[in-house]
Amino acid sequence: MPAILPDYAYDIFISYRQNDNKRDGWVTNFVAALKDELEATLKNPVSIYFDENPHDGLLETHQVDASLAKKLKCLVFIPIISQTYCDETSFAWEHEFLPFLKMAKDDDLGMNITLSNGNVVSRVLPIRIHDLEMEDQNTLEAILDGPLRSIDFIYGEAGVNRPLSPDDKREDNLNATTYKNQINKVANALKDIGNSLIRVASGTSINTGRPTYSASTVSVVPKSKKKNLLAAIAIIVVIAIVGIYYGYPFTKNEPPDTGNMSIAVLPFEDMSPNGDQEYFSDGLAEEIINVLMQIPNIKVVGRTSSFSFKNSDTDAQTIGRTLNATHLVQGSVRKYGELVKVQINIIDVKTGFNIKSYSFPETQLANIFELQDKIARAVTSDLKLSLLSTQGNQIATSRTESPAALEEFFKGRKLWSERRDLIQAIAHFENAIALDPNYDRAYSALAETYVVLPSYTSKISTDIIVSKASAAIENSLRLNPVNVEALTAKGRFEYKFNLNWAGSEEAFKKAISLNPNYGPAHFWYGIYLHESEQLDKVKEKYMITVELEPRWAVSYFVFGLYYLNVNDDENASKLFSQSREIQPDYVNNDLADFYLAVKGNNFLIAQQHWQAYNKNSCDQFNCNEQDLISVMEILSFLATNKKKITPELRQKLENLSSVRDRVTFAALLGERKILYAELNNLMNEDSYNFCYVLRYFYLDKFRNETEFKAILKKAGL
Repeated sequence: MPAILPDYAYDIFISYRQNDNKRDGWVTNFVAALKDELEATLKNPVSIYFDENPHDGLLETHQVDASLAKKLKCLVFIPIISQTYCDETSFAWEHEFLPFLKMAKDDDLGMNITLSNGNVVSRVLPIRIHDLEMEDQNTLEAILDGPLRSIDFIYGEAGVNRPLSPDDKREDNLNATTYKNQINKVANALKDIGNSLIRVASGTSINTGRPTYSASTVSVVPKSKKKNLLAAIAIIVVIAIVGIYYGYPFTKNEPPDTGNMSIAVLPFEDMSPNGDQEYFSDGLAEEIINVLMQIPNIKVVGRTSSFSFKNSDTDAQTIGRTLNATHLVQGSVRKYGELVKVQINIIDVKTGFNIKSYSFPETQLANIFELQDKIARAVTSDLKLSLLSTQGNQIATSRTESPAALEEFFKGRKLWSERRDLIQAIAHFENAIALDPNYDRAYSALAETYVVLPSYTSKISTDIIVSKASAAIENSLRLNPVNVEALTAKGRFEYKFNLNWAGSEEAFKKAISLNPNYGPAHFWYGIYLHESEQLDKVKEKYMITVELEPRWAVSYFVFGLYYLNVNDDENASKLFSQSREIQPDYVNNDLADFYLAVKGNNFLIAQQHWQAYNKNSCDQFNCNEQDLISVMEILSFLATNKKKITPELRQKLENLSSVRDRVTFAALLGERKILYAELNNLMNEDSYNFCYVLRYFYLDKFRNETEFKAILKKAGL
């Protein structure tokens, strides 16, 4: 029977490889099920061209082009995309798929049709029955000039790659699809396409409503035998900017609403032969996070929180809820020699199932950034996001042309992110710079490490830290003035080491304006506000930090300190507990308990927590046994509630080797002369620790005193 529009031979053309029907008749059964579904969906008959009998149709002596030309004159082309469909020498590919694309682009209807709801639909409706190799997927997307928007009939199970069958149960299928529902999706898609084609052909206005069909039968016409012929195809890799409509092959004309979308990229699993490339798999995942963070109007969970689930068997939905993410990106990296192979899965947290899986072909290490871009674009395509900045420019990340420099950078970032052996992290960043002196992110990473170093070790002098940090910041921003990491480091550096409060705030604000998703910028800006006595602005920044980094222990600890300042001990205690839950071995957990005990005047309990903190921090700082003895005596004295200390105890206070400790216990003992002398000394000689101690809640009772205000004024506050 004729097609619903004149001058077309068939409504639907089914293209497939005979091998995909030979064993179990999957394609035959699919067409039969689709026929039944269309009869229940449409009012008008449609004709389907389908080869059920491989011995019926074209013979080797027939001219292929002449025999198929009329048959390919169809409205909708349905290729059954299998693992073998993309064989460029196959009959289906060379004599069906490619000729239809050319024909559709040249005829009056064109390849794409606008639906009544504003979506754009292609006249090619792919049915995917296998997960594809990335090479095949790239080939299809290049030919189709966009992402593969298919309706998938794939059964999901670890180690399994086969078509979905009518007997498969939804609960057993990791893709959470059923055969019946997918058939229904195909029928509905065909209905929308058919309605729109009739509207376009008849000139019907969108506002007049959709025309409907009027009969109820489907005609299936046999197709000819396929024959493999040699074909060569030039492949241009076209990456999509807008993506899949979750099983429906349409794209929106307008940008989607991403207001509630949030993405977490989990650490990629190291599948390398020797299992010694974790730094590389972590680094690649972090690079993807950095690219996604630059997309406007979505939230991207920070690296620290996403990576807190490394080596965890927690299910996807629990991880997503914990991170407040709507979508997860999981992946694995296999690196051997100079070759890298990556596989990723995009997971919908609401259902817990995969939206899409990608297996990227082996890539030379020298082309790692090209692979990184492909991964980021795959994620954004499937989540209907645009890789454009707020200014409409294509997002680009700074990079190095040296694979060796990249590896050194990844090694350093792993140590930095874990706050483990920062001295070795510095060595890796310096190695990266030596290999590529123009690698701005290596400089910014070096700067970020130096500006936090005094909080983790006292083994490098302040003069060296200032010199190295200043040079690294300058070089990074010289190479890339919009490097957000360098600007964040500059924000911390300017006030911590130079007491340049205005310069610091300017750098923080610029970093946040460039990348609102960068959690460390909000975090350090919050600490800046805290230490510059702007308590009314602190809470907002800390709240943004824990939203972007819901599994970062240090952010909860610092947020708890704020609540101690505003005398909300209950919330402080809750935040300290969250910090401990996230990272039980965090060195400041015992310090948090010490603060709470002191706040409650429980000084004997405070002794226990100080001892634990002292023991755990000895690896970072030079511990002094006499200091511990002196602190225990001071806390014992405070427990007696006596007002006047002995000269001996005062001497022990003055002899404490840590300036932070001298400030802490001078304040607790009410020894103003010692306290103000130490604060003045800190301001002049150690501005880093001066800023640090300004957050101490036990300084609150002194803040309105003339001497204290004078010190702040001298410091520029």
